[in-house]
Amino acid sequence: MEGKNVIINLNMVNQASNIVSVEVEKNAPAPTIIIKPKSIIGLSKASPGQTFKTDAGSLILLEHLENGVAAVISKDIITKMVFGDNNSYRESKVKRYLDSDYMPIVVEAFGVNSIVYHKVSLMSGDGLHDYGISEEKVSLLAQHQYQGYREFLPPIGKPWWLSTPYSTPSGVGAGFVLYVGSDGGVCWDGCGWCDGGVRPFLNLDSSKIFGSLEI
Repeated sequence: MEGKNVIINLNMVNQASNIVSVEVEKNAPAPTIIIKPKSIIGLSKASPGQTFKTDAGSLILLEHLENGVAAVISKDIITKMVFGDNNSYRESKVKRYLDSDYMPIVVEAFGVNSIVYHKVSLMSGDGLHDYGISEEKVSLLAQHQYQGYREFLPPIGKPWWLSTPYSTPSGVGAGFVLYVGSDGGVCWDGCGWCDGGVRPFLNLDSSKIFGSLEI
């Protein structure tokens, strides 16, 4: 209606309140709603133990390493599955799943150059080195890493696999793997146990990763 003011009442509901803020630009020539990022920071600014929300899911920052690299782990398990036919992580079904199903999600979210290779010690729980060291872009935590990061990893009420074998063929066999129990304790079970959760561990270039902190 020309020459008359029109009053429009807007009822805005922000269903992504942890990610964006929504506001009205009152001085604009037409009703304008502005949606902008909220509390977005670089991973390099986060502190160990904080949960960092990203396009690849929520990640817990475990440690800032050298050269701007950050060690992170998924806040929750992403699936449940058997470990494999034996307890070598290098030959496991979990590794195949992470490489073929999970890695594309991470690459799409962060870019392939933001994911840094890390070494996985496959020393068994009883100290044997049959399986050596594996170099991965995504893996499970080893037992010694879980021990080192334990203060940042409270129990999640679900069991999840570690990459550490209970023993090896030169010891008492290749049938059992260590896992973190629902109460946070380290336990062991057979490779074919189907309730073991998969909780991906990665090293990321923290200067290239952005997200929001979970309060």
